[in-house]
Amino acid sequence: NIENIRDTYGPGSYPFTYTVQPTNPLCTLSQVTVTIIIEEVIDFSNATFELTVPAEEEDIICEDTLPIDAIATITGELEDIPNGDYALTYEVSPAPNTGTETLTITMTDGIGSFPINPDFFTGAGVAEVRVLQIIDPTTQNVCDAQLGDLSDTLTIVALPDVTDTELSVAQPLCFEENGVLTFSDATTTPEIELVDGDYTITYTLSNTTTSQEYTELITVAAGTTTLNLLAENLPTADDYTFSLSSITNTNGCATAVELSTTFTVAPKPDAQTLGVTIADTCEDEIVSVTLTDSSETPNLADGSYEIIYDISGAISVTDQTATVVITDGTGSFDLPQALLANGSSTLTLTSLLNSISSCEAENFTMPTATFNIVATPDATNLVGTVTDSCEDRSATVNLTTDATFIQDGDYVITYTLGGANTLAETTINVTFTAGVAEFELAAETLAEAGTTSLTIEALTTASQSCDATGLPITIDFEVLPVPTLENTTISVDSVCLGEDALISFTNSDLADGSYIITYQVGEGTLAPSENVTFAGGEASITIDSELLINPGSVTVSIISIANPASLCFNDTATTVSFDVNSIPDLMDGDLSASDICLAEDGLVTITSSDLADGEYTIDYELAGANTALAQSATALVNNGVGSFTIPATTLAATGTTSITATLISSASGCTSLPLAVTTSFEVNPLPNATGVTVTATDVCLGEQVIVTLSGASALQNNTYLISYQITGATTSEIISENVDITNGAASIVLDANIFTAGGITTFSLLDIQNETSGCSATNLGAAFTDFSVEDPAMPSLGTNGGVFCINDNPTVTDLEANVSSSFNIITYDAASGGSVVSPTTPLMENTTYYIAAQNTATGCEGSQRLAVTADLSGCDSVFIPDGFSPNGDGINDVFEMQNINIVYPNYTIEIFNRNGAVVFKGDASTGFWNGQANRSRLGGNTLPNGVYFYIINYNDGQTSPKQGKVYLNR
Repeated sequence: NIENIRDTYGPGSYPFTYTVQPTNPLCTLSQVTVTIIIEEVIDFSNATFELTVPAEEEDIICEDTLPIDAIATITGELEDIPNGDYALTYEVSPAPNTGTETLTITMTDGIGSFPINPDFFTGAGVAEVRVLQIIDPTTQNVCDAQLGDLSDTLTIVALPDVTDTELSVAQPLCFEENGVLTFSDATTTPEIELVDGDYTITYTLSNTTTSQEYTELITVAAGTTTLNLLAENLPTADDYTFSLSSITNTNGCATAVELSTTFTVAPKPDAQTLGVTIADTCEDEIVSVTLTDSSETPNLADGSYEIIYDISGAISVTDQTATVVITDGTGSFDLPQALLANGSSTLTLTSLLNSISSCEAENFTMPTATFNIVATPDATNLVGTVTDSCEDRSATVNLTTDATFIQDGDYVITYTLGGANTLAETTINVTFTAGVAEFELAAETLAEAGTTSLTIEALTTASQSCDATGLPITIDFEVLPVPTLENTTISVDSVCLGEDALISFTNSDLADGSYIITYQVGEGTLAPSENVTFAGGEASITIDSELLINPGSVTVSIISIANPASLCFNDTATTVSFDVNSIPDLMDGDLSASDICLAEDGLVTITSSDLADGEYTIDYELAGANTALAQSATALVNNGVGSFTIPATTLAATGTTSITATLISSASGCTSLPLAVTTSFEVNPLPNATGVTVTATDVCLGEQVIVTLSGASALQNNTYLISYQITGATTSEIISENVDITNGAASIVLDANIFTAGGITTFSLLDIQNETSGCSATNLGAAFTDFSVEDPAMPSLGTNGGVFCINDNPTVTDLEANVSSSFNIITYDAASGGSVVSPTTPLMENTTYYIAAQNTATGCEGSQRLAVTADLSGCDSVFIPDGFSPNGDGINDVFEMQNINIVYPNYTIEIFNRNGAVVFKGDASTGFWNGQANRSRLGGNTLPNGVYFYIINYNDGQTSPKQGKVYLNR
């Protein structure tokens, strides 16, 4: 019993001797020894089996990671599983993941691993890897190892499958509302590809302006799920696209997707500026409701809308609906006739929805409109009367009826006139109260006397023009004639103060008879009414002189004319004007006469506040140096002042002449009483300038000119007003001044300021006038003279004429050598005035010199000086010494580059010792190097004797730096 041996003794080599005893003693026994080897069976029954997948903590992978390299690991105890190689057979199942393979596994310290053929994993499912057999190849019998449950599973998760999934968004969807997106199976295949479960999706919501990505969790059941699209993710009303880009299951297996659907987020109607109006209507008419968006650009978009409204008042209904098409902010609908009732009602819009999207306006203000349905008036029993009237006077029309037929309120009446007065259809507003109304027929419509018919053609309500029934009706009345002066000529002749005036009426078409005329004279003077008889179109009224107490224009106003029989009167004012002329008069002192020069007309002035404006004739006489009798002149007086002239022919003698006014008459024919108003005046002789001559001497510009008058021996010694003018090089206005002329001669000093330029100048004597009498000489002749005003021209400077090198020690002489002039030149230290600068004076940098030209023959110096600013930087180089001795003896104590700060004002210098260290830096502001260090002071400020090196930068943009050496020797 080999098994018993194995169980009892364990593995090992067991010899068995098989002896065969012979039955014949002669034969020897036979023995055979058989060695049974019970080989050790490897024990894997307590070992563990584990599958591992790269980068995964669990044995779960996504289908898209296939093929995958999985590793199987067997872990046991070394005493059970000796180190070594073993033949291992495993299988993968079930389908679609299948395969069997035998391979060698190496066990070390109880642990061994082997790869799983990646071709055995082909699809989604739970794949079991199971070890079927392990054989120890080192055994003689190829013993199978004892196996426990050496298996493990690998879950291959399928990718989410949306190949037969469709997307849709519930429509309509209104702005600011959440949308609902539905995932559903498209049923193009029998199966539902998207298995039930939880998924994470990534999607994009995009419209015409924005695009935003979102991630959401969904749960799918039977291939269907829904997803809320938050209103906050739909920022505008627009067309949107929902684009699904990936879907991931709970195992993290993701599928990239290109699945989309489009939908529209409809705007909510913007009714914030929507108003409603309803026009009042008549009974049985259509009532139209008008909606109007009051915004300049309508907020409510064009389209069809459902309107919900309530009506209160005479009509009382709620939750009524209507469809309105809005175009350019306006739409309308009609109220159903069945709802209408007479009276005032108020309609309130309670809601507005878009007919297509059903989106409701949220900013609706519930606008209201009040309207009135007016009852039709009944004029069947209307009674009218008209009072008789005078021509051109209004007439009153009275209307009465039962108040129930024509209700209280405002109405419009259309009427015509016929008969003596005709009028086409005319409208007028009337108010009925308790069945009674009245209105006036305008006076201008009743212009003709005779029987006139009033026909009321129509009566309509004022608010809605609702026509009454029972018309037309006709009423007759009389229009009485009115007396008028319209075709009468009215005139009043002018009178002198104290006379009666006569109002004349002629060419009148008034019938013969007696009339009462009321008139007014002037302002506020109402005369008694006159009973005037017209015969043959003529009549008259006398205005008592007591009513005409003031001279001037008087207006007579015919206030009214009345027929005492019919009491018809005409109060159209008619006016006529006439003059009440004053009696002219002159008093002592009202005349004055001006002194004149011989051969001039005399001038007499009238000053009298009693004289009215107008033209007057004055009779006068002359006595004294000049006499004349029975003279007359015309004077025009304005504001109490007038004048007239005495002809020069009557004033031939010089001396005192008197004039006496003897009579004054106005243009209107009113004449004064005889007068004796006298005044006197002088006739002055004329100065005699015969033989006068003028002379003047040449001068320099800036000097005064003395003009000499001589030869006027006929002029009396006196002071005269001399007028003259300067022309030529200088032109002046006419100048007048008082000059004393003695023995026919005088001098006139012309101020230097008169002359503005040099050259030939002319003095012209224009007038010699007696200072006392104002009489001018008439025989002056051509009195003028020419003279010269000299002004040497300003010198000129040659190119760079003001540039010198300071090292050349230039003087004013050097500067003057560069100046060109036709005259002698003089240098000054100021633009005007100032002091002369000596030619030997050294030129100073940036100093301005002023050079004038002088004619030495006349001594005239030019008025304009040439300004030259000296520039002393015109040097090609500066002198640089090769040594200096800063020992304080005042000689050569500094390393001085003479005038470098002028020639090169921006220069800099650096001094180096033999070691190349900078010991001094300087420029124009630091002064020259004095042997002291201002850099690298390790050895102190005082530098030792020796050779130093310098670099000079001129910094003028054109001169290259210079370097060299200098010897310092104290």
